[in-house]
Amino acid sequence: MLRRHGQGFQSLRPSPPVSNTERQRQFRERNPGYYQRLHAQRRAEVKALRAMCEAERITVEAAAVRVLAGQTVAEQVAVPVVRREMLMLPAPAEALVIPGVNAIPDKLTAALQLVELACQRTEAR
Repeated sequence: MLRRHGQGFQSLRPSPPVSNTERQRQFRERNPGYYQRLHAQRRAEVKALRAMCEAERITVEAAAVRVLAGQTVAEQVAVPVVRREMLMLPAPAEALVIPGVNAIPDKLTAALQLVELACQRTEAR
């Protein structure tokens, strides 16, 4: 809980200023093994990705060997293929149709044509 003190706020338990290095040291003391678990998780993700890429490479090589061996397409399709998920890219843009707003350019061009006609008529006189 904070209470008003002078110009700024001050916590109920004042603490002395601490350097960033000291703050990190205190964090590591309070959370032993934090960075080991974090890095182990990242290593596991990379290892899984490498295994998936290796499996895909092996599947492609096996398919190439079968093609060279002269297997039919039906025989090749019977072998399951490991595939990555497709990227979920945004759909193509669709034209936004708002009756009042989309009619503005048409009205504007019509108005400009009327102005041009009026100008031509005044010049002709």
